[in-house]
Amino acid sequence: MGSKTSRKTKRSWVKNIDIKDIEDNLEQSREKQRLVGTDAEFVIDETPSDVPSAKAAKKLKSTEILTNKSKIPALEVERNKKPSGRTITRLMKISGRIDGSTSMALVNKDGLLNVKNEDLWNEPPAAPAPVRDVYPMNLPPAKSKAKKVRPSTIDEAPITLEFEDSELHGGKSYNPSLESWKQLVNQEFGLEKIKELNRQQLIERQEMLARMLAEHESSDEEEESDHEINDPNHANDTNDFKLSANKPTELKRKTKTKRGRMLKHKKRVELEARLKDLKHQIHQIGQLDLEELQHRDTKVVDKVTKKKKAAKRLFKYNLMDAPLEVKLSDELSSNMKNIKAEGNLFYSSMINLQKKGLIEARVPVAKRSKYKPKITEKWTYKDFK
Repeated sequence: MGSKTSRKTKRSWVKNIDIKDIEDNLEQSREKQRLVGTDAEFVIDETPSDVPSAKAAKKLKSTEILTNKSKIPALEVERNKKPSGRTITRLMKISGRIDGSTSMALVNKDGLLNVKNEDLWNEPPAAPAPVRDVYPMNLPPAKSKAKKVRPSTIDEAPITLEFEDSELHGGKSYNPSLESWKQLVNQEFGLEKIKELNRQQLIERQEMLARMLAEHESSDEEEESDHEINDPNHANDTNDFKLSANKPTELKRKTKTKRGRMLKHKKRVELEARLKDLKHQIHQIGQLDLEELQHRDTKVVDKVTKKKKAAKRLFKYNLMDAPLEVKLSDELSSNMKNIKAEGNLFYSSMINLQKKGLIEARVPVAKRSKYKPKITEKWTYKDFK
C-alpha cells in the first residue's frame, strides 16, 4: 500500500486561499444596490411637463436679515386685536341691536336670501313690472357740450388792401420796347424822388427844431444866472429862513422873470412835441403809400394807373415793400439765354398774400439780450491799508 497524503496540508491550503478581491467586488455591488437600486425597480419619465415650474421669488438680503426667526411669537398690537367695523355691524344685526335687522341677518346667514326664485311647479313666469325712471327734481341739469356754431366770417371775403392790376406794365418784359421801358423808368424815378425829397425836408426841419431848442436852453441858463446876480434879496434868503422855525411865506405874485420863464417853457414843450412828430414821420417815410405819393405831386408822375385801396393798414404793421422791377439799359437782353434769375418767389408770394388780406403783416423781432452776471471787485479792503 502506498503512502497517503496528509489532509492537514490540504486543509491548510484551502484555508489560506486569498479571495479578498472577490469579497470587495461583492460588497461594492451590495452597496450600489442599497444606495441606487436596480433599473428594473424604477421608471424614468423623460417627457417634459406641461405646467411651467414656478420659480421661487428671490429674497433680498435685507428681508432675510429682518425676518423674525425666533420661536417666540411677536407681541400683538392693540389695534390688531379689535374687530373691524364690518364685523361689529354684522354681529349687532344678528344680536338684534339694530331694529328690524335680526331676521334678515339670520336669513342671509342661512343662505336663503341669495338663491334664485324658481317656480317648482312649472308655472309660466310672470311679466316683470316696468321700471319707471324716477329722478328727483332737485338734481342739477346735466352738463351738455355747447353746440359748435359755424362762424359767419367764413363766408365773408377777406379784406384786400391792394387790388392787383390784371394788365402788367410792358416795361417789365424781358425784351421791352424802348418807349414802355422809358415810361417805367420815369414812373419809378418820380416815386423814389418824391420819397427822397420828403425825407430830406423832414431831416432839415428836425435839425432846425433841435437848433432852436438848444438856443432856448442856453438863453434860459443865462437869464437865471443874471437874475441871481441882480437880486439883492438872494444873499439874505438863508438868514431870513433861520429867524423863524415856521415855514416861510411864499409870494403868490408872479414876477416878470417868472412869466418869461413859463412862456419859454411852453414854447420848449411845443418844440419837443413837433420834434417827436418829425422823428415819427421820418421813420414812416419809407412806408408811404403809392396813392398818397401820386396825389402829392401829380406833375412829376405821368400816366400812372391809380390803384383802388380798401384800407391803408389792416393789422398793426404796414405791408412789405415790393422790390423795384426795373432793369437798367445794360441789363436788357434780346436773347432769353442771357437772362439771369431775379427776385425771390417766397417774398413775392408773401407780399401777394398780405395784399389780399389772407395773412397778417409782420416785422422781424430782434432777439432780446439776456441778463449777464456782472463781476465787480469790492473796494472795502482798501480801508484797512
